[in-house]
Amino acid sequence: MPKAYLFLGSNIDPITHLKQGFKHIKNSVEVLKYTPIYPTRSTVTAEFCFYNMAMLIRSESSKEDLNNTLRHIENQCGRVRVADKNADRTLDIDISIFQHSDQCCLYPADNDLYQRHFMAKIFSILDPHSYIAPLKQSFSNLLKTFQQHQTQDINLQNPIIIGQST
Repeated sequence: MPKAYLFLGSNIDPITHLKQGFKHIKNSVEVLKYTPIYPTRSTVTAEFCFYNMAMLIRSESSKEDLNNTLRHIENQCGRVRVADKNADRTLDIDISIFQHSDQCCLYPADNDLYQRHFMAKIFSILDPHSYIAPLKQSFSNLLKTFQQHQTQDINLQNPIIIGQST
């Protein structure tokens, strides 16, 4: 059964919307693992105004069907899509990696994972040893490729726990 690594984010009443999104996802697919919620810096400003978390799920859906389900969940949580990619949002759910078969290889669906330290960090907390096929490395090793100055884009001091994380 296919697995997917999801990345969730919010900057409008973020804790409420991330918890709602988590609950809807949990009711739609099998949740295997998830992280706490972490404050992260905006990619536009230097402020810690976004909150993010990651999930590993299993679903019988194709990537397209899963993506449609996630868009529906975003809408249920009040997401309004606008032309500005960096606009504020109640909930953003991305399929960052989608595993197409029972093989051990994972295939990235989102280049942001390779450009944003905070994403690599949160995924390395979720599942440090999973192998990313195109990069030929684990999440932990990917994290090591980022320059030292990029390590201040996530606040790991006060994570927000939603239930029992794995």
